[in-house]
Amino acid sequence: MTCPKCFASLYPDRGSVAELARYGYLGGRWHCVMGCTSIWIKERAAGVEAPIKLERRGHYHRRVREITCDRCHQPAQTKGPNTKRCDECRAELRRLKGRERWHRRVRRAA
Repeated sequence: MTCPKCFASLYPDRGSVAELARYGYLGGRWHCVMGCTSIWIKERAAGVEAPIKLERRGHYHRRVREITCDRCHQPAQTKGPNTKRCDECRAELRRLKGRERWHRRVRRAA
């Protein structure tokens, strides 16, 4: 490949090539040896599906995944890394633990 301005050779940027490959494209950003231009060349790779949509939670992108709740054994979706219970069971356990914590505090004060 040659530069359209000075006809010098072009070289690819490895980071851009790797990033496009992760999303299912071929190509990348090509820089001129003389430094006069940079060109983006991007085309869809054959037989590659669209990238997986990731949910943003905090500072990280996380995939939605299917779990089976340890308490009620029902399927549920979660974005947490180590979630074992569905949202309803988690809320119920928090409520019970809060009640136990309150009873302990009342006994200590008495």
